[in-house]
Amino acid sequence: MKTDNVKSENKYLKIIKELERRDSAKDGETTFRGEDKIARYKWNLVDRPGVFLEIEKADLLIDDAYQRHIKDPKVMEFAGDWSWIACGVIKVADRSGLFFVIDGQHRVMAARKRSDIAMLPCLVFESAGLVSEAQGFLDSNTSNRPLSVLDRFKALLITNDPRALMVERLFSETGRRAGKGSYDGVYCIASLLDAAKKYPKELERVWPLIDEICKEQVVSQSIVLAVMHIECRMNDGESLTDRRWKSRLLSIGYDTIHESMNKAAAYYGSRTPTSFSVGLLDALNKGLRNHLVMKGINSQ
Repeated sequence: MKTDNVKSENKYLKIIKELERRDSAKDGETTFRGEDKIARYKWNLVDRPGVFLEIEKADLLIDDAYQRHIKDPKVMEFAGDWSWIACGVIKVADRSGLFFVIDGQHRVMAARKRSDIAMLPCLVFESAGLVSEAQGFLDSNTSNRPLSVLDRFKALLITNDPRALMVERLFSETGRRAGKGSYDGVYCIASLLDAAKKYPKELERVWPLIDEICKEQVVSQSIVLAVMHIECRMNDGESLTDRRWKSRLLSIGYDTIHESMNKAAAYYGSRTPTSFSVGLLDALNKGLRNHLVMKGINSQ
């Protein structure tokens, strides 16, 4: 009996070791059978490695044939708060001694506006012609996945960005968290960051109300946009947090408010703060003799 148990244990140990070997091969250069992955899967090597050089900013040329249109606000943003870490390296094509920018033209244009920057760090590749440069431009701008809103929010918190810190504090005070969650999640981080920048006092005032409306529900962007849009247009001294309007909104409830906002968005053919506000006002005013009327926002 013991012999059978030992044999069984040895069998399972062999299986486990084989699975571990295959798993480790996933991140290695060879398959679990020991084959070189390049040969096995017929992987290509498209071009040669680049060479790091520091190049004078005036010597970096831009080919309009494949480069995107220059956005002046983006250039000014780089120039106004220059960061070498954010700059990284400029990807450059070497055309017989002439250096054409593949990726990084806005950074180059920003550097040209600053007297304290003469040289730029570049990764220089041999040019195989305009077509290969254009393909390199496409690859550089499509293979790098942009930051998600959640990733950006986390990074802003680390840098002590005041907007992000305010939003995170509001989450903490109401037991919410950024990202997906069954009932405590908040998806509309970008909208909240924007509100924290433009209307911090109003956001501070209505956030507890938004949290109560969305009790045991995910905080939706449409409710945030509608509540903020109305709150910022209330008469001085008035607020959606006043007892009358607050109790009314809480009695209507999350589902009815959403239904009304969706109807308004469908009616106007757009999902904007204004259309959502119309829907919220429709739900709020239904059955009331004295309606809440906002300047620039009319119920259907």
